[in-house]
Amino acid sequence: MLQNLCGVDQMSILRKGLKNTLILTISTGANQVLAFISFLIIPKEIGPNNYGLLSIAFTLLSFFDILASSGLNKVVIRRGCENLNNIEEAFYDTLGLKSILLVLTIVVSSLISILYYKDSNLFFLILIMGVEFSVTAIFRYIGSYYIIKEDFIPISIISIISKFIYYISLIVLIRQYPSPYLIAILLLFTSLLGLIFTILHLFNKLDFVLILKKTNLILNKHLILESLSFSGIVFMSSIHTKIDILMLSIFANNSIVGIYSLPQKLIEQLLVVSGILSISFFPILLKNKETLNRKSVFKKFFTFSIIGLVSYVAIVNLMSNSIKEIFLNHYGTDYKESPIILIILMYYLGFSFFLMPFSLFLQSNRKENVILSVYIIMVVVKVILNIILFPYYSMLGFAVTTLIIFIFGSFSLSLYSYRYVKSSQ
Repeated sequence: MLQNLCGVDQMSILRKGLKNTLILTISTGANQVLAFISFLIIPKEIGPNNYGLLSIAFTLLSFFDILASSGLNKVVIRRGCENLNNIEEAFYDTLGLKSILLVLTIVVSSLISILYYKDSNLFFLILIMGVEFSVTAIFRYIGSYYIIKEDFIPISIISIISKFIYYISLIVLIRQYPSPYLIAILLLFTSLLGLIFTILHLFNKLDFVLILKKTNLILNKHLILESLSFSGIVFMSSIHTKIDILMLSIFANNSIVGIYSLPQKLIEQLLVVSGILSISFFPILLKNKETLNRKSVFKKFFTFSIIGLVSYVAIVNLMSNSIKEIFLNHYGTDYKESPIILIILMYYLGFSFFLMPFSLFLQSNRKENVILSVYIIMVVVKVILNIILFPYYSMLGFAVTTLIIFIFGSFSLSLYSYRYVKSSQ
């Protein structure tokens, strides 16, 4: 039996985390099955060129959306966990800044599409998707309440219902209207449904009137810095494949972007598992961080991570030939480079999973600046390597650089985490 450390049972922490993970896994699993079906259909129906256009719009918006969403959501969760008796305060302190950032997301992305890409199709696509991104951001922001309370069942049910409507509508309509605009409009509609369902469910739990009345539109320096620290971590951790899309849109054409985007989007779907674990364990780590700041516990933590990484790499090696064959049989020669890129990015995925628990551990100990510094180095190195390798290896070089920098980042953060625990004893 595991001993109580700092008055907290290690098994209690594990049980809570696993319970949250199980609930979110069931929810996400249902969504991912439908998402996978859509990935089988969308690239084939709209073609590499339109898929490339859609990917550019998604990527541009997601860059700014991370700054407007992820950081502030984690600020709300942290402040809510630290003051469970007045959760509304965490919302009205941050809502003003969030609203400003969401408006800037749409405006800046739209200006880039017109001034740089000079593409009216991209402009109108970004306008529709920008509104959808904002609605989804508010939905996740309000949904932070469930994370603070560690009550994942309601938001999981709401997510399943809204995504089910989206994917079924998409499957029914995509062959009749093979356009990226259809995808954007359906996403907007179902995001609005999810937001409405969430507000109705939380109407008697959160005082929305109080939050709106006390919303502070004056920008707070400390709040901005706290939000930027979290946003920077998420931004830098996700920029590595997204920056590939933007660089390819500069160096190549929409078809090349579409060919690279297909495996990249498939990997992003698998990264949802990392997000589930992050959401499940982050509030628990915040409330029980003293327990985990023990050398003996951390060694077990590191050992299990290494075992998981080695096992994953071995499985990818065994499956690589089958993946290539299945991919080409379904998507055809239009996407002939995609399966090779997919396999390289699957190796990157393993190191991304290995890195995640150490990143969460450092965040719970307010070491965001360390994580951010490592990610900045990774991004700078990636951009330089992309520029060097593209003339020789085209988009394959971009996938390889992603793998290289994540090998570096994974072992850098794990080593720093170990040294931090060792020095705190």
